[in-house]
Amino acid sequence: MEKLKILVVEDMLLEAAQMESALKKAGYEQIACATGKDSALAAAQQLEPDLVVMDIGLADGPDGIETALELRKLLQHPFHLLFLTDHSGEEVRKRSLAAFPSNYLLKPFNSMQLLAAIDLAIGNPNISPPGKISDVFLLRDKSAHIKVRLEEICYIEAARAYCSMILTKNRKLTFSMSMKEMMERISHPDLVRIHRSHVVNVNHIDEWDGHMLKVAGQHLPVAESYRSHLFSRFRVVP
Repeated sequence: MEKLKILVVEDMLLEAAQMESALKKAGYEQIACATGKDSALAAAQQLEPDLVVMDIGLADGPDGIETALELRKLLQHPFHLLFLTDHSGEEVRKRSLAAFPSNYLLKPFNSMQLLAAIDLAIGNPNISPPGKISDVFLLRDKSAHIKVRLEEICYIEAARAYCSMILTKNRKLTFSMSMKEMMERISHPDLVRIHRSHVVNVNHIDEWDGHMLKVAGQHLPVAESYRSHLFSRFRVVP
C-alpha cells in the first residue's frame, strides 16, 4: 500500500500554494507542483502521479489540455485527471475529452470543493484511454486515499455494510462499503466473484476442489452459480 501521489499543474503560484496546503492538511503527502508543460512532464517522470490536477488555462505555451495529452503519452500507467477551468463552454469541454478527464472543477473554488472534486475524480473509472486496464486501485482510508496494487490483493470478504480486503504479508484493510460498491471501484478481470460474500484474485488461488478454494491459507466456499465463470479462467491439464 502506498499513499496517493498528486501532481498539481497551475501557473498561478498563489493558487498552487493554496492547493498544496489544502492537500497536505487533508493527509496527502506526496505532492509535486508545476507551472507549465515542460515542468509538468519533468515532475511527472519523477513522481509518477496517480492524480493530476490540471489548470486548463495555462498562460504561457501549451494549455492544460495539450499538456494533459502529453502526460498521457509520457506516462505508462493510467492516472486520474482533474481539470480546473474558469470556462464552462462546450468547445473547451469537447477539446478536453481527448485527455480522458475524470472530473472538472470550476474556478474559483475553496479547499472543501477541491477535496470533493478529487474524491469524485478518483471514484470515476475513466482514468485512461480504452484498452488500458489499471492494476492499481485508489481507495479512501480515513482522511486520504491509499494506493493498492492488484498483486497485493488475495481476496475480499463482505460482512453487512463493510468489506475487508485481505492482502499479502498478513495485512488487512476494512472499508465502509458494500461488495457491490467495492467491485464498482476496483473492477478487474482477475478479481472474480465466487460467492455473494467473497471475491478472489485468481493469481492467489492455491487449491480448488470444486466446492472450496484455498486462498492465502483460508478455505473459501464457491457458490454453484459462480463455478462456471471461475472455471473458465483456468486451463485444466488432464
